[in-house]
Amino acid sequence: MKSIVLLAFALAVLPQARADSHWTTNGVHKGVLTLSAEPGAVAALDSPDVPGGHNYLGKFTLTYSLSTILGEPVHDFNFSWDWHKSDLIVARRPGRTITTTDLGRHPALSRAFSSLKPLSITLTTRINFYGTNGEQIGFGFKNVNPGLVEQAGTQEMLHLPGSPRWSDFFTCDFPDNPSRDELSRRNRELFQKAARVVLGDPKVSAIEWPEDALMRIADEFLRLEPPAPQPVRAVATSPNPFEQATRKNSGEPAAQENYTGRFRGQGIDLRLLAEAGKWKGTLLFQARNYNVEAEPKSNGLEGRFTDGDQFWPFSVLSSGDKLIFTTGSFTTTLHRQTLPKLEGGWRSPRLLITFESAAPKPSGHIQFNGQEYSFVAEERAGDLEGAFKAGDKSFPFRIANETRGLVFNTAAYAELLTSI
Repeated sequence: MKSIVLLAFALAVLPQARADSHWTTNGVHKGVLTLSAEPGAVAALDSPDVPGGHNYLGKFTLTYSLSTILGEPVHDFNFSWDWHKSDLIVARRPGRTITTTDLGRHPALSRAFSSLKPLSITLTTRINFYGTNGEQIGFGFKNVNPGLVEQAGTQEMLHLPGSPRWSDFFTCDFPDNPSRDELSRRNRELFQKAARVVLGDPKVSAIEWPEDALMRIADEFLRLEPPAPQPVRAVATSPNPFEQATRKNSGEPAAQENYTGRFRGQGIDLRLLAEAGKWKGTLLFQARNYNVEAEPKSNGLEGRFTDGDQFWPFSVLSSGDKLIFTTGSFTTTLHRQTLPKLEGGWRSPRLLITFESAAPKPSGHIQFNGQEYSFVAEERAGDLEGAFKAGDKSFPFRIANETRGLVFNTAAYAELLTSI
């Protein structure tokens, strides 16, 4: 199955404006999705949490068309964008941060920056399927690669329709992990059964800006405005007591509370919990789940994540509510995730959860397939874990704040929850 990189769901909460429309004509499902960051907001749509993000993207519009030709899937996208309305950072150099306000003093450099455009961009959207009576019959996610991206403000662009394989057309959560042929059959059947197919909730999951061009602009700016000479640094006469204290603290065993929980960033969703002096958990990356085992070391945790017989080493170092995650030559920052306030009702297409008491041990009722169950739960390692029961039968469940949203899990069953 073609991987879906759900990186952009790690974005910090930021003000956004949305204007969407959707329609279906003669079996062709079309729509227009528009997403904007509020002017002056700290984070743009390509925040630094997004791979390649520079806080440059302030608004985008995605026009889509989904259909079939001779029984094969066809998608067509048109993408336009505009700059974030803020003082944008062009480059950071020792002792100097160069911004678009600085470039304004040199019109040629300002024009050179304004003419830049992303080399590539990947969006992740939700895809919903509806029956003839408007009822939801399925949902999943779809990666969108618009292809050619023009300069900011360009509305009409050259683009060609694409025809992916059915197994790669979109991704639904099938707990039995079907083969590619079976996945193709299920995707075709769901798409052909749907009277209406809608894309929504677009997020930037990866973007590539022209780094070489940014470097050249910054170099030319520093040639025109060379930095002032730096004062001579004082030489310490004895070891720095702050550095000594830092080295001492870094050698102490990893604090359990610093590493226990759910952390997210750059397409990685890591959950760790301590068991008998060691850490275990799960790692989600590019729609694949890995098992995690780690041990405390002098510089954090070191361990490996595994997939069957394959394994890869990694390490994490705590820094407040963040973890510095490293595997091979890859290093990124993961941010601690917390559950939203769980109160009132939450639902999915087949499930209704009603919270009747709050933390530390929430309780309430679950309605599923016409039956009602009572439940009691508590937060554990960033997730809500508990059991629901009817009579003397009890079933464990977990509610996790994953990259795609709040997800209810029990056995092989998982559904996305929304607040009522």
